[in-house]
Amino acid sequence: MRKIFSLLCAVYIAAASANAALVFGNLGSAGTDALGTSSFQITSTQYLAQGFTTPGPGGLLSLDSVVLGLNVNTGSTDTRVQIFADSSGTPSGSPLATITGAVGSSTPALYTFTLVSPLLLASNSTYWIVVSDPDAGQQYNWVYNDDGDSPVGLNGSGYSWPAAGTLRSTNSGVSWADRSANFERTAAFYVNASAPAVVPEPGTWAAAALLAGGAAFARWRRRSKAS
Repeated sequence: MRKIFSLLCAVYIAAASANAALVFGNLGSAGTDALGTSSFQITSTQYLAQGFTTPGPGGLLSLDSVVLGLNVNTGSTDTRVQIFADSSGTPSGSPLATITGAVGSSTPALYTFTLVSPLLLASNSTYWIVVSDPDAGQQYNWVYNDDGDSPVGLNGSGYSWPAAGTLRSTNSGVSWADRSANFERTAAFYVNASAPAVVPEPGTWAAAALLAGGAAFARWRRRSKAS
């Protein structure tokens, strides 16, 4: 019976567990490269978007969190991070995920924005991280990475950088302009993703349940004969 219980636990763990990995960004393979002091301004009408393209089937396609290098001029303010699908090289449609948080450091610092539940991304598809000010509060900034590197796929993930990787909107996301050629550096960020959780087929659960039931029945029979 213990063996059957262990089997059921193993099936459940295999279905539920997935380890997030750093898959894309410009802060090095460990995500710890230094932040610079130059920055993009984020306001209630000026948004910035950074794009990324997922690898083929079998890659790490379950988006868990994004990490951004941010700072605020004074005090603290709210920030909004959204994930959009791509259409014709720009963010499109309703946001696939929205995370809000507070920026409270006047010096550049890394802020982690974790999705409530992982977002399953399609393979070979482009998505956008869009950063904006949700409440017209204190102006804050998305800072550059210090090394001036373009974002790349990290740790063998296969993620890549779309042709127009950096976009800016000055009208609250109504329209977007390619800013890739205007900046030698891109805003500091990295993306964490994991392999989608594998849900066992119904037949797998049925077989495990049948084994458990059979073992319980056999144990009952032995106890009945003994008594």
